[in-house]
Amino acid sequence: MGLLIGPVKGDLGVSLKTNSPVSEEIGPYLMATIELALIAMIIAVVIGVNAGIISAWFQNSWFDYVAMVIALIGLSMPIFWLGLMEQYIISIQWDLLPTTGRDNIRDPVEAITGLYLIDTLMAGRVDQFFEVIKHLILPGLALATIPMAIIARMTRSSMLEVMRSDFIRTARAKGMKMFWVVYKHSFKNALIPVVTVIGLQTGLLLGGAILTENIFGWPGIGTYIYDAILSRDYPVIQSGILVIAFLFVMINLVVDLLYAAIDPRIKYK
Repeated sequence: MGLLIGPVKGDLGVSLKTNSPVSEEIGPYLMATIELALIAMIIAVVIGVNAGIISAWFQNSWFDYVAMVIALIGLSMPIFWLGLMEQYIISIQWDLLPTTGRDNIRDPVEAITGLYLIDTLMAGRVDQFFEVIKHLILPGLALATIPMAIIARMTRSSMLEVMRSDFIRTARAKGMKMFWVVYKHSFKNALIPVVTVIGLQTGLLLGGAILTENIFGWPGIGTYIYDAILSRDYPVIQSGILVIAFLFVMINLVVDLLYAAIDPRIKYK
């Protein structure tokens, strides 16, 4: 019974490696992964949703074909290979962005919330803010590739189905501008499957960032669990998996609640 009640109270056990409570250690790692996953998902949503909308709008055009081919490549591309190519070309050959880490080790960010983008603004350090952004770009792009491709394909498919509806043909027959037909009417009614995919991919990013975090030296929960596996630190492994599973369930709960806000026909009693 104690094993069941402990996690509910926040007691995740003691690390065999550091002899410290896991609940005290896991926080900074978790916040680092959340920040990376949110940035990756913002990139994936902004690019993927708009690529899907434009592909559906101009179906069978050159943009449609190019976007879907790129989405297929992105869906098939191994993250570890993409991450290494980003480091080699952008960081080593062009020397534009840092290869590893989360901030400048010579001028570290003072952690307040654990989300460095917020912490730097709270401290009034604009220079550190842009330094954190520079460290986020490469791992964020690598992590965003697969969800971006999935979101683009799902958005296109859902938009094409809605745009064949009678009310869309009626709106076009009334002379409404195509931009408003696509973004106001079609996209709004195509949101349910898109939001579902975004929610699922966000949950998967939290648990599937281990490759990206190890390649870019990102101190997230994936790296934390990986190090625990190597040292056979079972309390850390179990706690990390438990936290990720809890977040995945909560994200899906939020997505289910969003359905009612998106579609007035859906109501929860």
